[in-house]
Amino acid sequence: MSKFISATIIAVVNQLSPIFVIVLAYFMLKEVLKLFDCGIMGLTLVAILIIILADDPSDSKLPQPNISIWIIWGLLILSPILSAGGTIAMRKMKKFSDYIVSWYMNWGITLLSLSIMAITSGKDMFLTFYYFSWESWVVAVIAGVFSVLQNVIRFKALKYQKASTLQKYNALMTVWQLIFDVTIFGETYTNVQYIGFGILGLTYVIQTLYFLFYEKPKEKAKEKAKAEKEFKKTAFI
Repeated sequence: MSKFISATIIAVVNQLSPIFVIVLAYFMLKEVLKLFDCGIMGLTLVAILIIILADDPSDSKLPQPNISIWIIWGLLILSPILSAGGTIAMRKMKKFSDYIVSWYMNWGITLLSLSIMAITSGKDMFLTFYYFSWESWVVAVIAGVFSVLQNVIRFKALKYQKASTLQKYNALMTVWQLIFDVTIFGETYTNVQYIGFGILGLTYVIQTLYFLFYEKPKEKAKEKAKAEKEFKKTAFI
């Protein structure tokens, strides 16, 4: 998929995943859906639509696929939906060991990837690895190690924090991806798309300020009140 669509655009579309997670967490995990979260979801959705609709494939340096580009886009949009379902499932399995979940998850990804390779490439599915340079092997191994670590850390985080809350930090991936695409890979975007990126960046800033100056002090106040209540109980015993 990344062969035909900019990595930044892929990262932006994947920002739909937090929206699906928050909605699923509300219905399946009974997590609270705040008015602020609804507003941020709406603003994020507007920004993503601007970036996608303003995309001009003719300006892209990427190759054109042999199949319809709409099939590629359909698979791309399916990705955040499946990712959201996986996040909810991981939240449901918080009593399991981190390593057991990561073990089965990565084997599942491996077998699914091999199946797709077999369908699309047939008997030549492993031919690509024959042309790998040593640098490619090093990068591939590093990417694999960090992918496994990401799954373990992600599952660990879901044990201690709500699924909807953790989605607010997904934004950092898009920011870094945009910086790398522009500076290293020389990707170009339209002015309208940069407006979309600006709106998306604004949602990140708003969420950060909201967390620092509203949610965090509120949590501390609750913890302090709880501690005082517990102290009063023990004082009368």
